[in-house]
Amino acid sequence: MQSSKDYLKESGYLPRISFKETSKATVKLLSDEQKTINAGTPEEIKGMSYKVEQDGEEKEIFTSSIGLISKLSECEKGDVVNIEMKSKKQNGKFISYFEVSKEGEEPKSDIAPISDEDIPVVNDEE
Repeated sequence: MQSSKDYLKESGYLPRISFKETSKATVKLLSDEQKTINAGTPEEIKGMSYKVEQDGEEKEIFTSSIGLISKLSECEKGDVVNIEMKSKKQNGKFISYFEVSKEGEEPKSDIAPISDEDIPVVNDEE
């Protein structure tokens, strides 16, 4: 409904990109700011709010993920980036992490790669 969209736009509300709904997004970075939100609980969540452009529409990404914030801090205003949330089994648990890449570059992960030292030795005589 167009009137509802107009009201939200006039009120300064931007549609959010949720990585729970979609695992990846390609966006142009417009600005960032520290923000605190109330997630329906007594606790407030501190994080970063990124104003982005996706398919010609301004949207917002809010995250408290230090890994994602770290990767996006290396980007500049106007950069077009691919952000993908992935999950991986590590130490018997599934963990979520983000890969970020500027268009045309290799993704940078916010999870440390597993080195040979992290792999347990079953029989060191072989």
